[in-house]
Amino acid sequence: MATILLIEPDELLRNLLRKFLQWDGHTVVASATARRALDLAESRPIDIVLMEIALPGEDGLALIRSLSSGAMNRPVIALSYARQTLRQGVGARARTAGASAMLASPFSLEDLRGALSNLIHTSAVA
Repeated sequence: MATILLIEPDELLRNLLRKFLQWDGHTVVASATARRALDLAESRPIDIVLMEIALPGEDGLALIRSLSSGAMNRPVIALSYARQTLRQGVGARARTAGASAMLASPFSLEDLRGALSNLIHTSAVA
């Protein structure tokens, strides 16, 4: 299975996603902030990044660019609220920034499994 960097500012959602991913056999490192996420990504091997785009006081699209390119070059699954995604074209901007996949909330756990499975198989991850 994969080592996943989970970036989610909401503590409850972060903990729920972490437990689900661990239950599916993944190793999960988690962060609420972009700075901490970058520190984690630089200090350990990460296969896939799962991140909320809307990070309070931070630029989620810039974080996607940092994590998906250059030395880090990790596949990113971007998460966003459906209304925000549709209204602001966030999904297209996330893909332009380097996201490999986009899930609009509310998404099902099967949707998340599918996105992870696709990246694991196409990226030769764990």
